Amino acid sequence: MPDSFIAIAAAHFLALLSPGPDFILIARSALVRGWRTAVAVCVGVALGNGVFIALAVSGFALLDAAGPLFRAVQWAGAAWLFYLGVRFWRAASRAPAGDAGTGGAALHGRAGFLAGLASALLNPKNGLFYMGLFSLLAARATPTGVQVLYGLWMFLVVLFWDLLVARLMVARGRAPGLARHGPWVERAAGLLLTGLAFGVVLA
Repeated sequence: MPDSFIAIAAAHFLALLSPGPDFILIARSALVRGWRTAVAVCVGVALGNGVFIALAVSGFALLDAAGPLFRAVQWAGAAWLFYLGVRFWRAASRAPAGDAGTGGAALHGRAGFLAGLASALLNPKNGLFYMGLFSLLAARATPTGVQVLYGLWMFLVVLFWDLLVARLMVARGRAPGLARHGPWVERAAGLLLTGLAFGVVLA
């Protein structure tokens, strides 16, 4: 059992190190909007991962890579990424140079939480990843209670890792002279997210 936990935990953490839409959203929120908004986004992302973990533990293979539901989630995710990318770009165009806090598309409180939740839920790779991990555990006849503990561990790791990333980004955003580059952060995030959206469509 300890060997199984180490392997699963290592695979999960390495997956977290790979930057994707969630990372871009958290980084942008922390650099442009600050700690409070970034925390809301982190909680939303963690809860979205928690939904997929719960589905995986329950044994519902809802996201068959060859099935219509996977395609639907894929297209919805691409649309969401494109929407966020355009929104961030427009916010940068409206924000005065040196004022990173006045973007009309700012994500505050509940809006930040919902953005993080949607980012995690509309990424089918998250669902497939957790299904793969828990399918391995099921194949090894791992008791359901132990799987639940694994799932709780993964949820907490996602939450605390994202909060750490956000804290580091907030600290960087407070560096002298960096605040005036807020609009460029918005544009970079917008380009990355729209690029990911087109990547999903082309794939």
